[in-house]
Amino acid sequence: MTIILKLLNQKRQRMMSNLRLGILNKCPSLSLIRDQRGVIMIMFALLLPILVGVIGLGVEVGSWYYAKRNLQSAADGAAVAALFEVRSGSDADTILDKAKEEATANGWDETDGDTLTAVRPPTTGSFVDDTLAVEVNVTKSIDLLFASIFLSNAVTANSRAVARLQASSEACILALNETADEALNFSGNTSVTLTGCSIAANSSSDTAIDGNGNFDVTADCALTVGNTELESPDLTLTDCTSTVTGALAIDDPYEDLPSPTIDASCLEDGFTNQNGNVTVSPGRYCNGFGANGGTITFESGTYVIDEGDFNVNGNATIVEEAGGTGVTIILTDSSGGDDPGRINNINGGADITLSAPTTGDYAGVLFYQEKTAQSSDTNVINGGADITLQGAIYFPKENVTITGNSSISAGCIQIIADTVSFSGDATLQNNCDSAGTSPITINQGIGLVE
Repeated sequence: MTIILKLLNQKRQRMMSNLRLGILNKCPSLSLIRDQRGVIMIMFALLLPILVGVIGLGVEVGSWYYAKRNLQSAADGAAVAALFEVRSGSDADTILDKAKEEATANGWDETDGDTLTAVRPPTTGSFVDDTLAVEVNVTKSIDLLFASIFLSNAVTANSRAVARLQASSEACILALNETADEALNFSGNTSVTLTGCSIAANSSSDTAIDGNGNFDVTADCALTVGNTELESPDLTLTDCTSTVTGALAIDDPYEDLPSPTIDASCLEDGFTNQNGNVTVSPGRYCNGFGANGGTITFESGTYVIDEGDFNVNGNATIVEEAGGTGVTIILTDSSGGDDPGRINNINGGADITLSAPTTGDYAGVLFYQEKTAQSSDTNVINGGADITLQGAIYFPKENVTITGNSSISAGCIQIIADTVSFSGDATLQNNCDSAGTSPITINQGIGLVE
């Protein structure tokens, strides 16, 4: 029986084997499929690490670009922050600290060995030696992942940015006082037209620039450290949409103006011309200078009025010599006191035509009162005077007032004083390219230029 069962089992196995062989002979593609599947599995197994590496490397390179973009943001922010400090007058250490602080907020990390430099002026690029610009360079080390297969060291990303102060305008009226109310004031029937320049006040008062009455002021822009109550239609701004408040103080362009060299003797003592035509020469005029009538012709040079006022009254006419190179009138006190004299009055039909020299220590300066003056005094241009001036009227410690029906016209005029008041008409222009004046530069805006 056992023998019979073994024979039957062997027969069944032979039949199944023959059956499979027949199927394969009739369908050879089944064998091919089985063989291809095996090869594909082997190839996939071999290529899988390479495929994963390529994908990973692509992702890593993409992360480098992302890191580079973030680093550029850090450089941009650092350059702007550094320039804010420059504009505020901070020292080099503070400028660098603020730049690093801003860069850190944008992902830069000094503790990881990242570096940052901030230099003024820039040493590379289009703004080399430009003192209005700051250059920032930052680096960041990026650790390697898949790229370590090909590279032995970490990747270092570099970014650079240059920020620059943007000169939005030049001022031709500047009140220097840092706290005074109405440091720059317009009142009455004032009509002031400024062409090509702005008005500015360094006062932090809420009424730093103020006005009352039926006045009309036209300027490129109006800027103040504090605030203002002036608005349209009394104030017309041709280059700005509104008054810039909270601005940084504007530098005094004549702060370093030297004291005059004073002659040992007085050329005149208490000079006054009542009428007739006279010619005066540069030098020291003691105890005031007066013109009550007639015509006074000024020879070119520097006139030092020592301990006295400058007065022009009546129908007096003051002109400079034909073909002259300019006049500077300085009010001083050689005794060291605090009363160097003032422009007591220019009024009553006076006619003045003067221009400042374009070269020398007092280039561009027409009137200059030394800084020892008392701040309570007022210098007045008043009442029907017909004045054509070219140059700066510089009274850093006292008020300058334009009042009455004075008519001031000029191709280039600047009024820089402790405070400035207008209650009369004036037309001022800023065509000062060839006048020798120092610009009252308004560098308020900050822009990224590289």
